[in-house]
Amino acid sequence: MARNSCGKLSENINAGSNNELMLEQERFREILTKTVPFAAPTVGYRPQYNGVLFDIKNETLHNVSTDGKRMAHITTPVGTYGNMSFVITLPAAKELCRIESENPLLRIVVDNTNMRLLLDYSEFIVVASTFNENGYVKYDNMMNRESDITATVKRAEFMQMIERGKFVSEQGKTKVPVTLELKDDVLKCNGRNIRCQLKDEIDADIAGNIKIGFNADFLMDMIKTIRSDNVVLELKSQKDALIIKDGDTELLLLPVIV
Repeated sequence: MARNSCGKLSENINAGSNNELMLEQERFREILTKTVPFAAPTVGYRPQYNGVLFDIKNETLHNVSTDGKRMAHITTPVGTYGNMSFVITLPAAKELCRIESENPLLRIVVDNTNMRLLLDYSEFIVVASTFNENGYVKYDNMMNRESDITATVKRAEFMQMIERGKFVSEQGKTKVPVTLELKDDVLKCNGRNIRCQLKDEIDADIAGNIKIGFNADFLMDMIKTIRSDNVVLELKSQKDALIIKDGDTELLLLPVIV
């Protein structure tokens, strides 16, 4: 990632061969803040692209990141932009989270000729990028589904319960899954290690019932990114991923066998 003065760099940009996107800076930082935590691959996962996807289609910006076990998906209406797709690499995304400018709008120039992004913060910041020609991940198929089981819980209560489950699930270097049981408007969390076990429950608005296991660390990290007071959980079966919805943000977590 490098900085260049606007004047010198603009001379080398052929507007006819580039696409541009205008975003509010605050929204841009929010997108990266929510997606970066899930962009570093977990052990054994080797993605084609490592970073945050920016995918515009049907007048909507889709931002996606995945570490192989979890996925974040954020949507932003952007109006009549042409379709474009690129990935901001993980190191660059981490740095861009911290940049602020007096200009409330951020101009992003997709420099197709030189395969890079130009971010206009009064001066251009040049970001090496991967252009998403072969497909980042088929997020549409994973996110757009019918869920048979739903639950709405208070975020604070859910986070405290998973935090207690996370503590109990730690068994040396081994992470024992926690089990969530949804039934009769009660969400239960069960966990155990060689010294103790946890049986916890909170009230929830539940449709359907299921018993399913998750990595408590992964689940806790996802809940921390949610800002709403209430959390919506959507499930289909013990083998299908959990989808957590928070306004324009969807978070996906694969289950583990318990």
